[in-house]
Amino acid sequence: MWCGPDVLKNRPHKPEHPDIEFTASVKAKELRFDEVPDTEVHPPAQTERENLPERVRPEHVGTTFRNVSIKVRIANELTVSEPTRRAQPKEGETEEH
Repeated sequence: MWCGPDVLKNRPHKPEHPDIEFTASVKAKELRFDEVPDTEVHPPAQTERENLPERVRPEHVGTTFRNVSIKVRIANELTVSEPTRRAQPKEGETEEH
């Protein structure tokens, strides 16, 4: 069983030794938003942005951003809320490895 949301809330957003990690880099000569995007990433992502605000706000709508780049890292640790239990062999059976 995977851990519940209450456990996830108390975990660090920047794990030092994640079990899983996704990274991506994106560049664009021009980028313009016609509306404020509705975005959400779980677990939270770490980003480095160049020539682009951290959050697009209503005052940015219609603005053309030039020579932008974004580096994104999404990392997390995999945990189990209960100890994993292996099935015990039935009487007369042997464990195979």
